[in-house]
Amino acid sequence: MYRTIGFVLLITLACFSTTMARWDRTIIGPGGSQMTTLTPGQGRNDGMQRIYAACFDGHIYEFSDSSGQWYRRDLGLAGALMTYVNLGKGRSDSLLRVYGSSNDYSIWEYSYSNPGDYWFRERVGEGGLYMNSVCVGNGRSDTIQHVYGGCFDGIVYEFTRQGNAWIQTSFPGAPRICDVAAGFGRGDSVMRVYSAGYYGDLVESTYESLGWTSRTIWSGSGLQSVAVGKGRLMDTLSDQRDHVYIGAMNGAVYELVYETGGWITYTLGIGGGGMYSVVVGPGRGDFKSRVYAGGADGKIYEFSHQGGGWIADTVGSANGHIDGVAVGRMEVDGVYATSYDGRVYGFRHSPSGVESKEPPASSVQTLRLTALPNPFKTRSLINLSLDLEEDVDLAIYALDGRRIRSLLQDRFSPGARRVIWDGRDDRGISVGPGLYFLRLRAHGGSLTNRLLKLK
Repeated sequence: MYRTIGFVLLITLACFSTTMARWDRTIIGPGGSQMTTLTPGQGRNDGMQRIYAACFDGHIYEFSDSSGQWYRRDLGLAGALMTYVNLGKGRSDSLLRVYGSSNDYSIWEYSYSNPGDYWFRERVGEGGLYMNSVCVGNGRSDTIQHVYGGCFDGIVYEFTRQGNAWIQTSFPGAPRICDVAAGFGRGDSVMRVYSAGYYGDLVESTYESLGWTSRTIWSGSGLQSVAVGKGRLMDTLSDQRDHVYIGAMNGAVYELVYETGGWITYTLGIGGGGMYSVVVGPGRGDFKSRVYAGGADGKIYEFSHQGGGWIADTVGSANGHIDGVAVGRMEVDGVYATSYDGRVYGFRHSPSGVESKEPPASSVQTLRLTALPNPFKTRSLINLSLDLEEDVDLAIYALDGRRIRSLLQDRFSPGARRVIWDGRDDRGISVGPGLYFLRLRAHGGSLTNRLLKLK
């Protein structure tokens, strides 16, 4: 039994807020062709966060950030189009590994080896038709991590590592599964598996003593994505439960909340195209959890629960259909997306609170910005150069968005210039140790570097 509530703030694209958030966009890098999904995390188990993206060319690519520059590495080729990528401890040991689902019907596991500096690939198992998604979790509410694959044949395949082999079981999911997630969807202590289907069904599967029980908890427009998380954990701690979030082909994002006696459905908002990816987490660097979705219209949307209702906003856009959205922490939280234009994008909430636009591709090379030493204790030498005459604004921002020091506001002639930041604000007071943003605005765009001040 489930109930539907028509939420009073049913927001169409035309009504999205234009004042809630301002985001800076970065092109992290290209894949080999159209990009599908992505996930951030410590895939190498070395303490460094990276981004892993799946691609139509059958590869998974790793993107590493080094001093503001992104580097790409190919993890290897699977048998066909790579539809989904995820990260987890699929062997129930202490190591994170990368998992990908492929149109060769298979789930693939990628493990990093150091020493040796190479990625080892292993086939986990296969299903009966296109494997559209993969996730890792203890879906049985046991102590073992399992790998789950959602297949277009309407079956969820569970893979469990025992000794040197993978043990495969299966149970019914939604017809024509497009996505699968594991989590505490009812807000209780029981982990379940949720599958979202192309025909519009959301199916909840629970493991009990006699096996798996699957039931349809929602039916409507065709579904493309499902996520489980604390989407309301933003401006209040009154609702700390996990809920289920789904993205539909009609452009809507829905929230399913389990209350005694059944499910209640809320509409978070409606975008300009099918919502092909939904994720829950802190994307702004303020540790407050929100819901993010990517659409066929090339836009990334943010949904914040405030004052008992949902507020929708646009994070930014890519140059093509968005198939994957993720949130994660590199040095600060960010929102990341994959696009059919073959690129991976990053979005950071702008500290200035003023929208900044990425410079056109033809002008990116006219801006250069470095700072040495970084990290620093007393002062850092900032080098900037432009190829054209421009009005320049160079400033330091704190993590909370405050502009704390203006370093340069002038008409800049072509060439190079050096500026020193002595670790003080505009009042001449030394700021505390921590992470700061160095931002250069010119030529209709901006460059941002991170500066770490030590004690």
